[in-house]
Amino acid sequence: MRLDAISAVLEETIFSGTGAPSGTPPYIGAVYVDTTTGTQYVGRNVFDAQSNSNLALPTISNARSVSFKFKHNDPSPASLRQFHNATGSPPTRLAVFRQATSGLLTTSGVSPSQILLDGVSISSGTTNPSANVWHTLQLNYPSDGILDRIFNLSYIGQIADFAISDSVGLARSYSINEGSGTTIIDSVSGQNGTLTLGSGSWLLDWVPI
Repeated sequence: MRLDAISAVLEETIFSGTGAPSGTPPYIGAVYVDTTTGTQYVGRNVFDAQSNSNLALPTISNARSVSFKFKHNDPSPASLRQFHNATGSPPTRLAVFRQATSGLLTTSGVSPSQILLDGVSISSGTTNPSANVWHTLQLNYPSDGILDRIFNLSYIGQIADFAISDSVGLARSYSINEGSGTTIIDSVSGQNGTLTLGSGSWLLDWVPI
């Protein structure tokens, strides 16, 4: 096949447009390019958490950093303290349950030393992430801690690419793209998580690469 013919075939499989893609991808693995920013998106499965959804992990005792992608559906979300504190009123919508290494496991959240939202450092409780747009959140901690759950029962929205690092490097990685079932696969160390679906469901969505 001639090179120009191969290029034509490749061009037909890559979608592009001005701004982020909308609607449902035509198939898993479809690629979209935002011509304004150069951001690439891929069509893939994500979990759409609704009421009574929960993801439990095999406990990791030396978590130093947590990162994940999320796209919430709440037009007036609580401030970003919700992402690292499992307590408070109203109940947190998305919580990383991380405790100190000493004492019993509880739902008491431990604040990170640094919060990065889409790569920009922010202070806890100061920023409301926009709705229906994918964001990346990274929580860095000054010392080892225990982590055993990703989000609690009241978060509403999509979540993907949850990763946990220790003092050495990447310790666990959950793509959360299985598309069915209740097992979330850890591609690093095989410490798979268990998803409680509740009224949530799997869906096909465009996710930034």
